[in-house]
Amino acid sequence: MIVARFYWVSWTPPKLTADEEASIARAVTISGRKFFIARFLGFTSNESAYGGFDSASFFSVHGTGLFYLAFILCSVLLSLVYWDAKELPWWAEAIVIVGAVSLFAAPIFYISMIVATFRYAYWLREITPRNGTIAVANHLSSKPLPAPLPTKDRITCEPEEIMDADVARVLACKCGQRLRVPAFAGSVRIRCPSCNTEWDATT
Repeated sequence: MIVARFYWVSWTPPKLTADEEASIARAVTISGRKFFIARFLGFTSNESAYGGFDSASFFSVHGTGLFYLAFILCSVLLSLVYWDAKELPWWAEAIVIVGAVSLFAAPIFYISMIVATFRYAYWLREITPRNGTIAVANHLSSKPLPAPLPTKDRITCEPEEIMDADVARVLACKCGQRLRVPAFAGSVRIRCPSCNTEWDATT
């Protein structure tokens, strides 16, 4: 989980069992890394499996940064309003002081957020190849596959994508075996169980 502290953002890879890591890799294979990165940054809901903007998730991550930006903006506006004044009101001085502190804190906060996001994206990229093939195979094996095409009707060209009726993509191997892959799974590596041919596909 991303941790937004007062001055900086941090994240460390969680300690997971092999089953937990495979489960996350399967979800990443199906939904894509961009979906999980958006959730990590608070742009989509942490509660819903389908995402969607959630203000609580957004402000839990970006609240501190927005606090800094608001005080920086208020300090600039007050400086313009009281440009010719010899002395600022006490409350304006307090806002300007907080804004000055925020001017140094905001870059630290957002740079640390960028670093944490890159660490998270790298972690997703590392666990997906280790478990992605198994995850896709488990997903494919959960549904019965249609029988191979007759010899005379077999496809001899390169693997071709065919839309399926249940919002999935059926990838046809050159040997005629058809493999069901969930739609919007992103970039996956497919292995045909009939001829062991492997290829990369994007759904």
